[in-house]
Amino acid sequence: MATDYPPYPPLESDLRLATIDDVPRLAAVAVAGFFGESTFDAARPLHKIHAGDTIAAFRDTMHGNIRDTNSVTVVIEADADLDETKKTDATIRRRDGDYVLKEGKKIVVGFATWDFRPGSARAGQFNDESLVPDVEIDGNSGKDINHQATQEIVRICKEGT
Repeated sequence: MATDYPPYPPLESDLRLATIDDVPRLAAVAVAGFFGESTFDAARPLHKIHAGDTIAAFRDTMHGNIRDTNSVTVVIEADADLDETKKTDATIRRRDGDYVLKEGKKIVVGFATWDFRPGSARAGQFNDESLVPDVEIDGNSGKDINHQATQEIVRICKEGT
């Protein structure tokens, strides 16, 4: 049980635990970071045509990670770069209400998610799924994805863990 485990050390500098409000930004950071990687290109060959599907899929993944009591997501923030979209060939589409790039404002620029081993005493220490609504992420028709390649990538990753 998480309450039996010692508290985690305080996060320093611009590190903090991710919140559900970070989901749109986390999706954008993930797409920008993974775009051009061989697994991304194989799994999402139609990203440029159906970029909204890609973002929606990553939103759904990040939402699930933050809700999952068997994982923790940590973000790092830095000053917003107003020219960031010029530094990736990925297509990043924001929706109304998403994050705003504003000079002098801190914004999420990176993250990491760790999954705990089954039965870990850390499970539930970092999040409470009852506090995070389980919502349907809209806009993902799946038109950007190559399902066969994705299944193969997942299989290979599971073999490696």
